[in-house]
Amino acid sequence: MAGIPNPTEIPSQLVAGDTLKFKITNTEYLASSDWTYKFVLINATTRLGPFASVADGDSHQVTVEEGVTATWAAGEYRLQAYYEHTGGDRFTTDFGNFEVLHDVVGDTSATDLRSHAKIALDAIEAVMESRATIDQMEFQIAGRSLKRMEVGDLIKFREYYRGEVRSEKLKEDIADGKSSGNQIRTRFPN
Repeated sequence: MAGIPNPTEIPSQLVAGDTLKFKITNTEYLASSDWTYKFVLINATTRLGPFASVADGDSHQVTVEEGVTATWAAGEYRLQAYYEHTGGDRFTTDFGNFEVLHDVVGDTSATDLRSHAKIALDAIEAVMESRATIDQMEFQIAGRSLKRMEVGDLIKFREYYRGEVRSEKLKEDIADGKSSGNQIRTRFPN
């Protein structure tokens, strides 16, 4: 299909339900010389793949259809990419992180997409401000529900989770091409 992006390297993330498509060229492992590019995604609970390329001249074209990726659970995965030859040789060429993002379009009801850190921070602040729901009061950190924590502990955990949320926001901003907000200032003598 014309106009569909076809990057020249495997992307680092994908929305579940989107087509994963990319083309790899490696002069040491030419598709025309019977090499196939393959990759596997794995995390603590799931193994996806292997997914294999098809030859496109000397290049390796990879396409994983949306019907397949729609079944992928959102989360962080470890990627291992390798080349396999019809003669039996296999050479791993890449390890990396791959993130499957939640498909909001496919949701039929509301879904809480906040991170654990954001959920914890919101619950702690609601308890401290005496506006917590029952679920927030029962939220547990270090095996203790928030309703049973001393104010000093709530403050300590609030600061910890604020830092976690800031870190997540910074990562998102950098991934979106935004400035980190960190500035280096210098003064030159006259």
